[in-house]
Amino acid sequence: MPSWHDSRFGLQLGRTPHVSRAPASPTPRPRQFSYLLSTVLIAGSALSFYYGVSALGFVLGGAVALGGTILTTTHWCLGSWFYRLLFPHAATR
Repeated sequence: MPSWHDSRFGLQLGRTPHVSRAPASPTPRPRQFSYLLSTVLIAGSALSFYYGVSALGFVLGGAVALGGTILTTTHWCLGSWFYRLLFPHAATR
């Protein structure tokens, strides 16, 4: 390889040292629950369409779209709210 070639060059594109060296903050449990809920709903929607139950697929996919729209427009997470309703003691930790 030429002397000017840095094998890490492709990994360094678009990264700044002060951002890439800081550890990521942990994801809180309510947000993890919301991600899990969205994943289950969208997977259920996909399976519903696969097995020909289109009405259920639209309902499940619509629930994900509605939750995403609420989060985007109001910055209020419906999935996290469900977590706090289902696990009131765990949400206070």
